Amino acid sequence: EALGNMGRAMDYYVEADDLARAVAIAELPLPPDTGLTGATDLIARALELLPADSHEAARLLVRYGLELQHERGDYEGAREALGRSLDIARREGDTSLEVRALANAADVEAFQLQWPERMENCLAAIELGGRADEPHAEVRAQFWASMIAMCLVGDLEMARSHAEASLPPAERLRNGYSLPRALWGNETALRLEGRWEEALEISDRALALTPRGPLLLASRSIMECELGNLDKGQHFLQRLVEAVGDTSPGPTFEYGATAVAIPATGRILGSTERFDMVESIADTILSSPSVTPIFSMLATIGQAIMAVERGDEEQAAGHYATLKAAQGTMLLGGIAGDRLLGLLAMTDGRLDEAAAHFEGALELCTRAGFHPEHAWTACDYAETLLRRKGPGDDERAAALLDESLKIAEELGMRPLMERASRQREAAGIG
Repeated sequence: EALGNMGRAMDYYVEADDLARAVAIAELPLPPDTGLTGATDLIARALELLPADSHEAARLLVRYGLELQHERGDYEGAREALGRSLDIARREGDTSLEVRALANAADVEAFQLQWPERMENCLAAIELGGRADEPHAEVRAQFWASMIAMCLVGDLEMARSHAEASLPPAERLRNGYSLPRALWGNETALRLEGRWEEALEISDRALALTPRGPLLLASRSIMECELGNLDKGQHFLQRLVEAVGDTSPGPTFEYGATAVAIPATGRILGSTERFDMVESIADTILSSPSVTPIFSMLATIGQAIMAVERGDEEQAAGHYATLKAAQGTMLLGGIAGDRLLGLLAMTDGRLDEAAAHFEGALELCTRAGFHPEHAWTACDYAETLLRRKGPGDDERAAALLDESLKIAEELGMRPLMERASRQREAAGIG
């Protein structure tokens, strides 16, 4: 509705030959998120009114690139638009515009899972940010730097530093996008470390601002289930499902977050409830002509976890091949790439490969301090070894189950405690 009104306003000013105001319509801020339709066309119309290499065009191109990515999944078009904007910003000595172009480029690369390019743009935007008052760009750059530190580098201290640095500019903005995003980044770092109480406090604050935020609801449902608060976990999951029902089908965060949250909570609780819904959601995401790699990844993670829970060997083998590049990383959703690959290999009967992946996941979790994921990896690894029955496997499995139980007890992860205890009893471990 808002975009329709903006389009009619632009028509009026074009007919009145007031091009400055027509262009100003396209410069009005829009929430930089997926799911909007019409923003790209609106900005494109305004760009036609300006010289292609003008400073005024560059201020629109910096927004145009972001919208091309979010609305159409047009990576090459987004890169071209942002590159032109960056070149003009540097030619004109416009530091503020340069920071925005770099931060938006980081966002575009993030959706394409281009990790090195993303970090390079983030750090450049952060370095320049001290000379420009661009809080939107600062939040975006610090947020993605935090995600890279968690998911690719495996450095929680660095991740917390960037996540915390995103809060002051987000507090200044206090809009329905920047502050919840910054809060979610801080919550995620705490959740991956197992600092549940602090993470839940931040989650409460963020959900008070954005009660239907899909990433917030997904994360909260997983946390509550990890702690054995099953009613609360189902409550937040239901809210997420309702948000999906109110969203146009496609590669949006409502769909992507749900594609991961339902299988992830199902894995914790040993339940396949709503898996059919996730199959439909994943198919919708993956069949969209505007899907970007980040949403393809979320859909595939959900499908992979479901294949494991269903014991579907054929599906497990297919998803293993798709996700092999995630080796050595922490996936969005809070599962180590190697643990998921290990589960898929175990499901497919390749127990030696599964064991190698679990070793990789343990190394990452130990180095990074991902304590809850460490506990789950140890438990899953023990299951693989108890199936393989190789020399020394029983002893190693017993030690891993002890390790899993110790961490789970310290962190209050009741479902995992019960799972590890059942494995010990089934294996006859005293």
